[in-house]
Amino acid sequence: MHDVAQVIDSAGRQSARQAVILRLASARAALFAGDAVDAATARLVNTGLERLEFYLTRRPVIAIVGEVNSGKTSVANVLTGLPVLPQGVVANTAVPVWVRHGLVPAVREPEMANGPGGIKMRLIEVALPAPRLSEFDILDMPAAPDATLAAAPGADIVVWTTVASRAWTAAERQTAERLPRRLAATSVIVATHADQLSEAERERVFQRLQRETHGRFTKVLLVDARDRGGISVGVTHEPAVGHAAFEATIDRLVAQVWRRKTERVQRTSRRLARLGLAALATAPDCHSKLENPDSDAFRLALALLDLVE
Repeated sequence: MHDVAQVIDSAGRQSARQAVILRLASARAALFAGDAVDAATARLVNTGLERLEFYLTRRPVIAIVGEVNSGKTSVANVLTGLPVLPQGVVANTAVPVWVRHGLVPAVREPEMANGPGGIKMRLIEVALPAPRLSEFDILDMPAAPDATLAAAPGADIVVWTTVASRAWTAAERQTAERLPRRLAATSVIVATHADQLSEAERERVFQRLQRETHGRFTKVLLVDARDRGGISVGVTHEPAVGHAAFEATIDRLVAQVWRRKTERVQRTSRRLARLGLAALATAPDCHSKLENPDSDAFRLALALLDLVE
């Protein structure tokens, strides 16, 4: 049932985003259809709208970070919804792995490229035809503090993996303290291999992580990262539940990021539209042009007003 609901929610978000993108594109086209506003204002507004359009088409980036053998790649497999991420290529690699949506599976050799968020880095690019990847990209980072911090500028969500039997080491704490505070509201800490602990031990680890990571992560999860079907999640006052709870947490955070991005685009596009409308109102023969529904000025006014509403 969760998979069906997730697909429906995802389709609704994509439809809403596409409607905003179409309005941005219409306004940009109208700006240069004639000389309704001065060239300087047209270029300024167009540049702003173009950047907003690109920003809204960039998928949220989930950075998976953690120490060696902490289950990062297994967690990445859960996030894709397909247990096919090539662990032989990915596991223990010294370079980041960028997992994104693709029509056919593909692996690109390590090279310098603009990774998620436009951050320049040497990475392996993996394309997978996983439906869930239409909503987000995954950045699987090497097990090194510098690599974790390098992922932060381009990340929207952080999944921090830590081995349940030695969870939240001093080195992990020191690295986490250097992460941007903005990520706290959209990050989770995942204690993997929790199946190797007794029920009492799992509860102690969960309570300690809740206490020691408070304010740095929005949720603490205890999982068995051996395979997609082995996920269990520790939650206060509730028994452990299936892997769907882990996916639901990520889906909620992804939806939160998309909502924030869309609202930001709408706010900024309103300001740009008002700038264009102000320039239009002071253009020569403005009133006579706006009385003609076939004029470039009339069409531009409609496109800009569509952004304001």
